[in-house]
Parts: sequence; C-alpha cells; structure tokens
Amino acid sequence: ESGIMKKMPSMTGYSRGAAIVINTAAILTYKPMPDWKFAKVEALFLFDSVDRSYDLQNSLTKYIPSNVEYAYHAMRDDSAHSRDSFGHCGTAMKGANTFFVPKKFYTTHGGMGGVLWGVKGVNPELESKRFVTSKAHGPSVSGAAEFNRRELERIKNEPHIFETFPDGVTNVTVAQEKAGSEAVHRWMWPFLRKHGIL
Repeated sequence: ESGIMKKMPSMTGYSRGAAIVINTAAILTYKPMPDWKFAKVEALFLFDSVDRSYDLQNSLTKYIPSNVEYAYHAMRDDSAHSRDSFGHCGTAMKGANTFFVPKKFYTTHGGMGGVLWGVKGVNPELESKRFVTSKAHGPSVSGAAEFNRRELERIKNEPHIFETFPDGVTNVTVAQEKAGSEAVHRWMWPFLRKHGIL
C-alpha cells in the first residue's frame, strides 16, 4: 500500500501564509505521512500569495503542486501598483489534474487579506511630491504646468493609498481598496462553503 495517495484536509493562507500553504502541499508530494502514504490535498484557498521568506524553497512555491485537487487564488491586480516589490507566487499549476481557479482584484495587498490601509494609507502630500519629482512633465513642455495642477487637484480630491517603503503610492483610492476587498470576500467565500470550510 506504500505510495498510495491519502486524502488530506484543505488549507488556506494569506500573503506569506499562502506561500507557506503552497510550500507545505509541495513537501507532501515527496515526504510520506507516518503510514508511508503520500498526501493529497483537497483544496488550497490562497489570498495574494507572496514568497518573501528565506526559509521557504522558492521552487516549491512557484506552482500549485500536483497533489492539490482544487486551488482558488485571489490575487491583486498589478495595475493597482500595490506592493510591487512583493511579486507573486502560486500563479500556475504543476499537475494537469489540478482544478486551478485564479482571479485578480483591484485593491491593495492589504485589501486582499481584509487588512485595509484605509485612511491610514492616504498621504496626498507625499503623493504630490512624488508626482512633482518623478511623474511631472518638464517645465519646457507645452501645457505641463496646467497638467500638473489638474493632477495634483485630482490627487487631493481622491487620494491614493500610500504604502510604506519601498513601494510608496498605489493607484488605489480608499474607496477602491474597500470595494476590491469586498469583491475578494464575495468571490472566495462560496468556494470555502463548497469544500466545507465555512
């Protein structure tokens, strides 16, 4: 009977926790359980998985391993420019028999896990400085001054979330962050119920 797959419960994780979940499932493909059977994971529920730990084997978190039957991955949309330095992992499946369901959401990395920046992340002054120093057209460009004025007014009227170093300003407003976070919840919870987690 050695080597026969043994059904294991589902696992869920957010951010680095999601990478740990992928890593754990991958380890189960080559390390047998105490009864010498290899484990098969019913489902992974991942919230914006990022591999930012030196303790994990990056090669194991890149793909959803072949012993996973279902994988649902809610990922932040890169166009939101939230936590660009974090990257992504678990974005594709390794085994042909894994039912992999990824979906992108326009919110911050914090919003993906229900830990919203909200007004704490808004800093129009810092965004304005960043805009002036790195995004603004040069003074010799026709219409640059008017363009800069309009952009700075837009930023002040609808501030964007400001994340800490090294990522800085996102493209996400407080309202967009909240709406995106709620969309993650609406999308993932039916899958959690389907597999008996909720």
